[in-house]
Amino acid sequence: PDTACRKELSVSFAHFTQETGENSGWGPVPRWKQGLYFTSELGCKDLLAACSYCSPSTEYPCVSGKGYFGRGALQLSWNFNYGPFSEAIYGDKSKLLDDPDSLLTAENGVLAFASAIWFLMTPQMPKPAIHDIIVGKWQPTAADKAGGRYPGFGVTTLIINGGLECYSPTDPRAVNRIDFYKNFSNHFH
Repeated sequence: PDTACRKELSVSFAHFTQETGENSGWGPVPRWKQGLYFTSELGCKDLLAACSYCSPSTEYPCVSGKGYFGRGALQLSWNFNYGPFSEAIYGDKSKLLDDPDSLLTAENGVLAFASAIWFLMTPQMPKPAIHDIIVGKWQPTAADKAGGRYPGFGVTTLIINGGLECYSPTDPRAVNRIDFYKNFSNHFH
């Protein structure tokens, strides 16, 4: 269990750092220690039209004038994530769909971190929970294997950001995540 906990912390904080880190190379603090700096996606508060992140849905309908851009430790985004998280926390899918900003302000900011834990722990078909990958519970199907998806850190990045980072081994975001993971692994071991 102790090894699994260290691995889970390393994976989680690597992703938190990529999603919310200051990522500055100018100061004395190493980049892997700069996580949890920003609470919401940069540039989206003023560019709501570009950052509404609304996918047409009858189950989790978007509210006019609201933006479902990244907020919290893992930058929860899109209405199809805000709705289910709201349902899990409040028993009401509409609460965070109606007021996505409350992810940062409600409960003294606890929801900002709780949303990350929820995302790490919750499978969203066809994607497994990141937690299940880390602890070895997820086993890839034949289709997963054919698509190059095997248990490990890489597939956790695929779950978070899909094809944005995973199809180029030199994508700086993916390279950062791997570097952060290695540093946190060394730190926690």
